[in-house]
Amino acid sequence: MHTECLLLLCLGLCLGYEEEKKPVTLPKPLLRAWPSSVAESRSNVTLTCRSPFRNSTFCLGKLNSTELEQRLSPVGKDAELLLTDLQPEDAGQYFCAYKTADSQGWSKREHVHLVVTGSLPKPSLSYTLRLEDHRLTLQCLIPYNGTEYLAVALLKAGLQAPLQVMKIRKDHPGIMYWSVMIQQSGNYSCVYYQWDFPYLASFPSNFLKYTLRDEGGYERPETTERPETLQREIEENEALDTPSSKPGSTRLIFVTVFTCISIVLLFLFIFLIYRCTQHNSAPGESTERASCAEVPDEEAPESADLGSDLEPR
Repeated sequence: MHTECLLLLCLGLCLGYEEEKKPVTLPKPLLRAWPSSVAESRSNVTLTCRSPFRNSTFCLGKLNSTELEQRLSPVGKDAELLLTDLQPEDAGQYFCAYKTADSQGWSKREHVHLVVTGSLPKPSLSYTLRLEDHRLTLQCLIPYNGTEYLAVALLKAGLQAPLQVMKIRKDHPGIMYWSVMIQQSGNYSCVYYQWDFPYLASFPSNFLKYTLRDEGGYERPETTERPETLQREIEENEALDTPSSKPGSTRLIFVTVFTCISIVLLFLFIFLIYRCTQHNSAPGESTERASCAEVPDEEAPESADLGSDLEPR
């Protein structure tokens, strides 16, 4: 009896040890970009990675970039990566993985594509209303610019991620169609971008605002330009035209002003020398001018002969 109990105890310990050694497969984390994964240039975005387990260690960063890779160990279930003053080179694929104290390795990576707009010409968004099937067809027209590996995203204000994303080929006609239900009111826009390096993206299109009425009807969609995009374009143009927006602009302005003043003083000095020279030779020149004024009527033939003598030999 005692022998059987010992055998069962040893078997249970061995099975438990084998279960401990068996690797645990961790589920993927949840990775989100706030306020949106489609952001304008010079704006800020926060990447939030969430683990289903507490006290996890996170690895959060950008693919093919060691500079933006961070290993974080928060107390809770979340880890954040703040990206400020976004530039076109900040666009691309970001990832997140985590591990726990009991796991022997990292979880599978979750990815999010960050789009930074403002590098390519903006598309235009129009619509077709089909009342028979209560649907709204949105049409995003992409200007041809020879860019390859494009993806087109339909955006809706208030959502953190694009509503729909479609990849297109280079020989695509350049117009994308989306169909939404009439009940899905909101502000729509579209943007296209490169889904491969260098990840350039266009300016967002115009807004297409669609509103349902309380009594069950609908208002005809209205297209409006983005005021923040127009203001940003104006600011960028002014920044390019203003020397003070560039490093070392103070020194450049000083050198330019000093050069202009030097040129003005040089011309003034030359003018004064010329005036003094003219003043000293004024009597002789007046006599010569008086005699020359009287010559043409009487010595015209000689002037013709002088002209022939000046021909090259």
